[in-house]
Amino acid sequence: MLYVAFLTVVSLWPVGEDGSMGWLDIVSPRMQNFLHIPAYSGLMILVTLAMCPTMRNRLVGITLAALCCFGFGICMEYAQGLVPGRRVHVSDMLRNGSGILLVLPILFFWLWRPAARRDK
Repeated sequence: MLYVAFLTVVSLWPVGEDGSMGWLDIVSPRMQNFLHIPAYSGLMILVTLAMCPTMRNRLVGITLAALCCFGFGICMEYAQGLVPGRRVHVSDMLRNGSGILLVLPILFFWLWRPAARRDK
């Protein structure tokens, strides 16, 4: 939940009247664009870990987690359009989706690994 709050604050950080973005000014625009990918990869991992232990079908859990994360990214991007000085960027939505897709193979492999046997 803290990670979602962090992403929300960073995504909706207002632009100052002079065009400054506060602490975001120390990060280049290219790096800000790149950071969407690891940010949403991390979100996907956390949401999947939160959802899958309670679900019988892990494929459904991973799919729901991906849809929730992508939906969150779309909502944050459209909410940026309501913040003075910020704009909606479809390319940012695609970067968010890339971060989610990047970790899908890892999550599938990790969640389908055989459970440790307890023969004693």
